[in-house]
Amino acid sequence: MDADAPLCIKIFQLDYYLGLPINDIDSCYSDLRGSYAGKLPIVRVYGTSPSGQKICAHIHGYLPYFFVAVTDQNPDFFSTEFLRSFCSGLEKHLRSKCKGFAADDPIVFHADFVRGRSIYGYREQEDMFVKVYLLDPSLISTCADVLLNGGVMNRHFQALETHIPYLLKFCIDHNLYGMNYLQTPHFRVRSSVLPMLSELIFLIGDLNSTVNKSLPSFCSNMKLSSSGIPSNAEFLSSDQAPRCTCMELEVDISAPDVINQEELLGWLESFFRLSLSRLF
Repeated sequence: MDADAPLCIKIFQLDYYLGLPINDIDSCYSDLRGSYAGKLPIVRVYGTSPSGQKICAHIHGYLPYFFVAVTDQNPDFFSTEFLRSFCSGLEKHLRSKCKGFAADDPIVFHADFVRGRSIYGYREQEDMFVKVYLLDPSLISTCADVLLNGGVMNRHFQALETHIPYLLKFCIDHNLYGMNYLQTPHFRVRSSVLPMLSELIFLIGDLNSTVNKSLPSFCSNMKLSSSGIPSNAEFLSSDQAPRCTCMELEVDISAPDVINQEELLGWLESFFRLSLSRLF
């Protein structure tokens, strides 16, 4: 594999979990709360490389989000103080509805103002929305109910895009679909082995390690092959991120490094150029 070529993973299955942040990959500090998040949602992709190598990829940095319509044109609504009050009220009601959260467990990670057009009805101009980022994808629908019922700031807010599942939104935002190749030029390889495979002789410089015959039969066929790994690949130590699957290759990727959306942008550019050429 060329060192400059992107890593390609054919997508077979996706899931997500709440995991500990990894230094230099995750941004876990919340400016809104002024504290660090203990756990972050991580998308996990199972697939194979073009050569057939089985890969598990942990995608970091993609937080669940939704939009809240702001119909009031009062300038006081478009301020940092409003965002803090809004998020504080939302988090307070979420804690009252969803038991089990510790006092220092953050729920709302970040919020910001964005402009856009709702697809519902005709909009001559762009409207203002609050884009809210959470740390737990399972709370999206609960947020919509709390906002619609007037549980925040004694006002009724309409939440948008709360009906789209977290993993589906991840695929939409990154132009991904089943059996498609996820592409990324930057990734890090988890160089440790599973705790139950402690007998396995594993050297980072030589991934073609030998397996002790005393290991369970389901492990004896596992191949730790370095084929497909660029010579300049970065590795994560077992202290940073221990392996958690029996896949041949386990990597960590930052969500902004997934470059599939560039294909969509290129296609749209070609489409608009073709449309303009037909008009003129």
